[in-house]
Amino acid sequence: KEFRKILKSLESYDEFSNEIILKVLKAQMETLKKFNIKFDVLNRERDILLSGIFDECKEILKKHNLCKEKECLFVSFNGKEIPITRSDGTCLYLGKDIAFALWKHGIIKKDFNYEKFNSSWITSIKGEKKNFSNVDISINVIDVRQSDEQKVVSYIIDKLSEKKKQYIHFGYEVVAISNNTAKA
Repeated sequence: KEFRKILKSLESYDEFSNEIILKVLKAQMETLKKFNIKFDVLNRERDILLSGIFDECKEILKKHNLCKEKECLFVSFNGKEIPITRSDGTCLYLGKDIAFALWKHGIIKKDFNYEKFNSSWITSIKGEKKNFSNVDISINVIDVRQSDEQKVVSYIIDKLSEKKKQYIHFGYEVVAISNNTAKA
């Protein structure tokens, strides 16, 4: 119950969680700057929900008979029903991945608002409209353990774009090091 309560709070907006998120993100950006890595735009996962993008995603999936609603929302893929929400309505990672992919490829018309964050733009509930979507090809670097879920996202992009858009999952392997190596 406590876990679900925390998930719900992370999917909503409050100043406290926003402040923590921005502090963590700022520290990550400072680390990346040391390696000369920078971003044009940062899309926060919770803003997929707060912007209404996930809601539009659900409507599109329903309209094209790509999902069913029971106690949860499921997408149909290879004869299986794969959940994208929990019974309490919170969104699973796959649901956000599908919505974000539909947005990236211009299939969803809703958009994020953005505000300046260091030298980047970051999604925001306030801010201004910017056009960062409607790509033809996206390369998504995601853990190889998510390969099955990423096949679902690719399938949905293929179906909804009539194979005019390409969603590529580039899976990376997990690297683990021993305690001694980490100490060194």
